[in-house]
Amino acid sequence: TCRRQKTAIDSDRSEWLETKNEFIEQWDNFRFDSRKTVCEGVTEIKLPTVFEKMQNWQVRTYQAIFSPSPFFSAIPTAGASADEIQATTDLMFWYLMTQLNEREGIKPFMSELLWDIASDGWAISFRSWKRTQRVRPKRQPDNKEQLRKIREFLKIPSNEKRNAKKVLEVIQVFNGQMIETVPHESVYFPANLRHGFDLQSPEVVMLEREYSEDDLLAAVETGAFDEDQVQRILNAGSEKQDGVKQHLRHTRENVQGVRTWHTSTLNPTYPLFTVFMRADLLGHRIPQEYVFTASLEASAIPRFQFLDSTIANGRRPIAKYDLVKRSRSAYSIGFPEMLNSFAIELNEIHNFRRANGYFSSVPWGFFNPQGGLEKERIVIKPGVFLPLSDPRRDYSIAKFGNTTAWPMQEEGLLQSYADKLASQPATMRGGLPDRIGPLRSTSGVMAMNNEASAPMEMNLEHIRFPLSAEIQGVHEELKARLPNIVTIMVLGKDAMPILNEDGSAREKSYPKTMIGSSFRFMLSVASANFNPAKEYQDAMGRLQLLMSPAFMQTGLVTPANLYAAGKEVLEKSGRRNIDDILTQPQNVAKPLNLFQEYNMCIKGRMPVVVLNDEHKAKVQGLSMLLNSQEFQAAVTMDVASPLAPQLLKQVIEQHQEAQKLLDSLPAVNNQSGLQQPLTLGSQSEPPIRNQQEGTTEPSAQKEPA
Repeated sequence: TCRRQKTAIDSDRSEWLETKNEFIEQWDNFRFDSRKTVCEGVTEIKLPTVFEKMQNWQVRTYQAIFSPSPFFSAIPTAGASADEIQATTDLMFWYLMTQLNEREGIKPFMSELLWDIASDGWAISFRSWKRTQRVRPKRQPDNKEQLRKIREFLKIPSNEKRNAKKVLEVIQVFNGQMIETVPHESVYFPANLRHGFDLQSPEVVMLEREYSEDDLLAAVETGAFDEDQVQRILNAGSEKQDGVKQHLRHTRENVQGVRTWHTSTLNPTYPLFTVFMRADLLGHRIPQEYVFTASLEASAIPRFQFLDSTIANGRRPIAKYDLVKRSRSAYSIGFPEMLNSFAIELNEIHNFRRANGYFSSVPWGFFNPQGGLEKERIVIKPGVFLPLSDPRRDYSIAKFGNTTAWPMQEEGLLQSYADKLASQPATMRGGLPDRIGPLRSTSGVMAMNNEASAPMEMNLEHIRFPLSAEIQGVHEELKARLPNIVTIMVLGKDAMPILNEDGSAREKSYPKTMIGSSFRFMLSVASANFNPAKEYQDAMGRLQLLMSPAFMQTGLVTPANLYAAGKEVLEKSGRRNIDDILTQPQNVAKPLNLFQEYNMCIKGRMPVVVLNDEHKAKVQGLSMLLNSQEFQAAVTMDVASPLAPQLLKQVIEQHQEAQKLLDSLPAVNNQSGLQQPLTLGSQSEPPIRNQQEGTTEPSAQKEPA
C-alpha cells in the first residue's frame, strides 16, 4: 500500500512539474510577445554596485532565518507530552517544506518574498533577468538569423550604410543599464502579509486579518476606514467582552496563589477581509483595480477605494518602498530607478568627456604649399594637415580645444547627489556623525565593500512580526485542512512501519483541537535580537565556565556568582518559580571595606557587618581610628555625629563576635577534590583549614587604611 501511494505521489509530482513548465512558457510568451518592453532583446541587464548590497542582504537574511534547524519551535501552552511536541513539530516541518505554496515549500517562497521586501525595482529587474535567461536558449536561433541579416545589410552601398549606422546608434541607446517599471509587478500587502501576488494575474485576492479595537480606531484617525462602518463592527463584536472578565479573574487568582490555565486574550479581535479586485465597475471597458475591507459579522465595508488613490493622510492603501509618487498610479519611482536615471546621465557625460579628450589629443595642423613639402588636396579630417600659406614657417601643429570643464562640473554635481542618495551615515558604521559619504574617499569605499561582504549580525526585528504571522498563518491553514483526528505513523526503510515491543505499529492520534490549543509556534532566527535557543546556549556555556574548579579554588567565583548563573540558565529555559529548585546561598553579601564602615559611623549610620569578612583586621583598624586624635577632634568640633563613638564601639564588638563564631566552627573536610578547599565566598584571604591536622592558619593582617 505504501509503495502504491509513493508511486501515485511521484506521478502527481511529474504532472505538476509539466503543468508548471507549461505555465511558465505561456507566461514568458505573454511577457515577450504581448507586452514588449524597452529592453526587449537585451540578454544582460547591467546593475550598479548597490544591487550587490541588496543581494548580500537577501542572502544573509535568508541564511539567518533558515540556519536554525528547525527554524520554528512549538511551545506548549497547555499540558502536552514530549511525544506530542515532537510529533506536532515533525508534522509542521513536513507541511512547511513539502506542501506549502503548491508543494514548493517555504524556502523558495521566502527567498522571493525577501526580494520583494528589498525593493520593487530590484525585484522586477531580477525577475526580468531570470525570464530573459530562461527563454534565451529558445531565442538564440532567432538572434543568429538576425545577425546574419545584419551582416548582409552591412554590404549595402555607403549611403544606406550610413543610415543603418544611425539606426544602430538609436538602438544602442537601450543597450545598457535598464530598469523595467511594470505597475503592480510586486504588491505589498499589510503587516500580516501571507503571500506575494502579482495583480497582473489574479482578478481577486482575499486576505483575512484580525483587527483590534485600537487598530480600527487608528485606521479611522488616519482616514483609511469610515467611522460609521467601524462603529458597526465594534457594536457587532460587543459579546466578546467576556474575554476581558476572564482575563481579570485569571490575574486575580494568580495574585492569590491559585494557578489556573488561561487561553483567552485580553482584547477582543475583529476578523476583516481585505479584497484586492480588478473589475470594470464604471463600465469604461477598462478594468481598474480596487481595494476594499469588509466585515462579514457586521455586514460593514469600512474601506472601498481605487488601489492607486490616497487616503486622508496622503498615503496609499498598500505599503511599498516609494520615493516619488506618480499621479493616478499605484507604482511610484523607487530608489533603484532614481539611481538608474543618474547612472544613465553620468554615463552620457562621461562618454562626452572621453570623446572630447580623444578628439583633442589627435594632432593636426597646416603646412606651406610653397615650401619643400608636396601639395595635397584638401581633406578636412582630424590627423591630416591642410595647405595654408604662412610666411613664418613651413608647417604648424594645431589641436582642438578641450572643452570638458562644464561637463566635469555637471558630472560632479550628479555624482554628489547620487552619492548623498546612496551614502551610508557614519553612525551606521559605528563612527562619529559627519557629512561625508562612503563614496567620497578610498577608505569609505573599502568600508562599504567590507560591510557588504562581512557576516553581519542581522537585525530582523522589523520583519519578525510578519514572519511570525506567516508561520501562524500556516498553522491556521494546517488546522483547516486537517481532519478531526490526525494519525502520525513512524515509517522505516522502504516505507515499512516500525513496530513497538508488543508488535503494534508505532503511531499516535491527535485531535485537531489539541493541536490548535496546545501549541504556540514561534519563529527562530539566527540573531541575537530574537533567538531563545541561542540565548539559552550562551547562558549554559557561561555556567559551565564559572563551574571550573580553578575559578572556584582561587576565589574568582563565589556561591553568589554560581547562583546568578544558574538562575539565568533556568530563566532562559522558560522555567518559572526558580526559587523552588534553586536556593540562594547564605552569607554571600559582599562586606564593606574599612573606610566605608568608618565613614558611615562618622555620618551617624550603623554599617552592616557580614560573617564573610576580615574581622581581625577590621577590629585593629577601627580601634586605631577610634583612639586617634583626629576622630576625637571631629567629635568635639561637631564635624562627626555625636553617635559616632558609640557606633564605632558597636561595630568593633560585632566584628569580635563574628571572629569568635568563625574560630568556634569545626574544621571542614575538603570535599572538592582539590589540594586546597573552596573559599567561603568573597573574602580576599580566607582561612585555610588543613584536612589532615584540623588546624587553622590565620591569614595575614592588613595594615589599616
